[in-house]
Amino acid sequence: MTQLGTISQFLKDRDGPSRFISGVTSMTNSDSRWLSEHVYLDDNDIPRCAPDFNIENNLDEISVMLSSYDTMLRNQYHRKMRYYKGDHETIRDRIQYTAIDPEKNRIVVNVARNLVNTFSGFFIGIPPKITYAPNSDKKINQTRVDLVNEIISRSLSDSDSDDVFYELAKKADIYGRSYLVAYIANDDDKTLKFTHKAPENAFIVYSNNEESRPMFGFTFDSVDNRQFGMLHTPNNIYKFNSDDLESSGGFEASLKWKNNIFRNVVGMEFITELPENDERLGMFDDLVSLIDAQDKVLSEKIDDNDNFSNAILLTKGVAEFTAEQKQEIKHWRVMQVNNTDPNVDPEVDYLDKPNADGLQENSMKHLSDKIYDGSQVVNLADPSISSAASGFALTQRMQPMEMVAATKAEKMRKTIKRLLNIILRYNGFVNDDVADILRDIKVEFTPNVPHSEVDESTIVKNLNGIVSKRTLISYLSRVQNIDDELKAEEEEAEKRMTMFSEPDSEEGALNDDQDEPPKGGDA
Repeated sequence: MTQLGTISQFLKDRDGPSRFISGVTSMTNSDSRWLSEHVYLDDNDIPRCAPDFNIENNLDEISVMLSSYDTMLRNQYHRKMRYYKGDHETIRDRIQYTAIDPEKNRIVVNVARNLVNTFSGFFIGIPPKITYAPNSDKKINQTRVDLVNEIISRSLSDSDSDDVFYELAKKADIYGRSYLVAYIANDDDKTLKFTHKAPENAFIVYSNNEESRPMFGFTFDSVDNRQFGMLHTPNNIYKFNSDDLESSGGFEASLKWKNNIFRNVVGMEFITELPENDERLGMFDDLVSLIDAQDKVLSEKIDDNDNFSNAILLTKGVAEFTAEQKQEIKHWRVMQVNNTDPNVDPEVDYLDKPNADGLQENSMKHLSDKIYDGSQVVNLADPSISSAASGFALTQRMQPMEMVAATKAEKMRKTIKRLLNIILRYNGFVNDDVADILRDIKVEFTPNVPHSEVDESTIVKNLNGIVSKRTLISYLSRVQNIDDELKAEEEEAEKRMTMFSEPDSEEGALNDDQDEPPKGGDA
């Protein structure tokens, strides 16, 4: 094999810098697209099957499907999380070229975590507002409105939704997708709760037609080739455990045990997906080569610092070192050159070393800029951010990140509404009612950015009398709930009217006295 062939094979075996990009597995080998006989992966690593496929009639495919997913995708997702945590395998496996080289530095610039945490804090650092507010022309009973809002509020509170939604959004940034899973709490066997899952431990199979309907899904753990978890279908939830195989007569038989089957009480999937985008690309999937290069440049820079601290003494025209001393040149940090001309005086001096600090600093800056530009995330460590004095200037700098956040908000809004669909059905609402309620539910996302209160107050002052009060209040970032603020203002107005309309009250008497003209003055 040629040298070029060897390198190509090496990159292929390691999956190169594209190992994180979705669809690589299914595009490299047509035989690897299939998770089972009826389920395959499309070009974005989305499991699909025919719209008439019934998994409950093909339970024998589950074991194969889970095993294939474990090999083809789960390991890939696990590497993404390791990368987010700072375990960058390229710099970790940095090669020492010779035995006498000093130990190579392996410095990690964990920009992957910084990108994800910065964007997550910006996108959902302020929890989304979820309210049911039907139009007044629908003439819906206020009691019903209050009931729906109470059910939603209680369900969100039971599951600490602010934390769940944050982790759900963060996992989507890391993996390119994440999952929201509803379940019945074990403490009372009736409270509906929900949590977040990574694609390492969950996936959904969709139909391969235009509707792209969720057909069934899995939540599971896989340890040492053993799988255990749940299969979610529109009708039932099946509990599986590969440890039951020998005692039950096979995987399919273990799924059919009565104590392993639970009725799906809401008549739909308990699991729903949040895609980062349609391509299921994570935030740093296509930036891995840049991040690896940044690790390499910084590690080499630290290598150079070590070399300067390990200065080598050069001797000329002095007695020759012994063989043992020559072997320990790295330890003694002395290099000896024999004198070939007896007329040259002996010389002892330190070697001058090349300085590549400027080149390395430029490389670091260019790589950092390309990483943040590619992710469309603002580098908050950039000094120009802190110099943006006005709110408008800061907004301009954050506009690329706001565009990405707006796109993701649409994806997450759909996911949250699917969760609300489950919550409402579980609490007794029927199909038509649920559909009607969901149309009037608002899920609002507020970017977590610094605000200039002076700029906001100026806008409100200039627009007063031109737009509605609701619109005016929406410009004030300190106001968390516009409806509550409007209601509070109405209550204060009513209180003032009552206070000054009662002539017997102390305030009313005081007001009457102030209305009388002073003695000796004009009426």
